[in-house]
Amino acid sequence: MEGCEGMRKLICVKDVETAEKHGQKVVYINCDTIITPSAKDVARSSGIEFSTETEVSAEAKVPVETKASAEIKAPAETKAPAETKVPAETKAPTETKAPAETKAPAETKVPAETKAPTETKVLAETKVPEAKSSYEKKASELEKVFEGEIDSEMMYHVLKIMMDKGLLNGVIDLITNKKPYLAETDPSGLKIVRGSSVKYKALDTGNPADKVFYQEFINADDGSSMNAGFITIENSTFDWKATCQELYYVVEGTLTVTVDGKVHTAQPGDSVFFPKGAKLALGSPDKMKAFYTTY
Repeated sequence: MEGCEGMRKLICVKDVETAEKHGQKVVYINCDTIITPSAKDVARSSGIEFSTETEVSAEAKVPVETKASAEIKAPAETKAPAETKVPAETKAPTETKAPAETKAPAETKVPAETKAPTETKVLAETKVPEAKSSYEKKASELEKVFEGEIDSEMMYHVLKIMMDKGLLNGVIDLITNKKPYLAETDPSGLKIVRGSSVKYKALDTGNPADKVFYQEFINADDGSSMNAGFITIENSTFDWKATCQELYYVVEGTLTVTVDGKVHTAQPGDSVFFPKGAKLALGSPDKMKAFYTTY
């Protein structure tokens, strides 16, 4: 994607929507263009393709900005399935077999004594961590409970409590690892993402030595017109050109934003905004984590 020297272009949903409004079905790009996953999804549903081939007619491309906001379909699309294979690989160590194996203790029904006082104590103990722990801890606690002497009735009560509290789906998602984060959803459209469960992936800044990672968890799949996620930068600085409006909220660490040679610093609790087309450099002298949203 064309831009300043040493800078890479980011394509977001807004660019794809602009191309669609002008009736553009093929968007031409360079080989170093970065495209958000949500932009790919919108392009796919709108019938818009990305190509690195030389554009036949420059007049057929109405918006110059859309031309600059395109993506290479060949390498980018082939990378997408590679990323989606990660959940498939993590499914290999099917952790869901653990409950199946814990059915063995069901044979220990023989001692009736373990059913009376011991059983009620386990229930009382598991209620506390369910209310305070993360999903990973809940899964661990549940696994420990199943390792003891427990029958099918006890398992039923534990699972029913988790289901009533809306926690069962989160534990199942953690075990099957369908997404790179855990979230609770509601038919109304509500979505709660558990921040401590988010798994990050590397952001291609053009420099393999840069330690920049991100994960997007709000996009068009959620019916949203904006994208949102987390980003971390550790002892790195990289050039950036905004193809959307971008807003960052610093959670921890120090975020530096360099514009025309002047360095601006943001600390935890600070918010940073820059408009579409802004050319700057993002970085951190330590390890910074921020929540971002683009539109």
